[in-house]
Amino acid sequence: MHVGRNNLQADYHLNGTPLQKTTEEKDLGILVSCDLKPSQHVAKVAAKANSRLGIIKRNFIRDREILVPLYLSLVRPVMDYGVQSWSPYLVKDIQALEKVQRRATKLIPELSHLPYEERCQRLGLQTLSDRRKRGDMIQTYKLLHVFDDVPYTRFFRLNTNNLRGHSLKLAKPNHWKTRS
Repeated sequence: MHVGRNNLQADYHLNGTPLQKTTEEKDLGILVSCDLKPSQHVAKVAAKANSRLGIIKRNFIRDREILVPLYLSLVRPVMDYGVQSWSPYLVKDIQALEKVQRRATKLIPELSHLPYEERCQRLGLQTLSDRRKRGDMIQTYKLLHVFDDVPYTRFFRLNTNNLRGHSLKLAKPNHWKTRS
């Protein structure tokens, strides 16, 4: 697989045998495409989660006490697996995943007429984007407080201005995109 727009797409050989070129690879269950966008992976995850939700819808009574635990144990783990590494940032991908949970919360008849956020609140669920943000914050905390064996300097830069705040205050670098 060749990554990047300006990649020369060279041919690679292993012991004289040419290696096959691919546009996507699956690693630890996560689909990585040559453009490094999570869209293909999100589409597969959403399809798998929708399939599981359909099985639940066809085979179980539409009762809150039954549907919520089934959703939490069978559907949501599919959408949460490894999400810190492939977290969607495109609006269409975020909506595709959120659509699954919208559909799941609408299965409960007494809540189906309510707005999505209120359905989530009454069921004790967070929106998937809120769960991802929370997971990102937890991972950041683990990196900064050395709970993981990964040096935080690979991901973050600490603020060198020590006049205010605490010692783990992160610096936000300025990025200027220029095209030539």
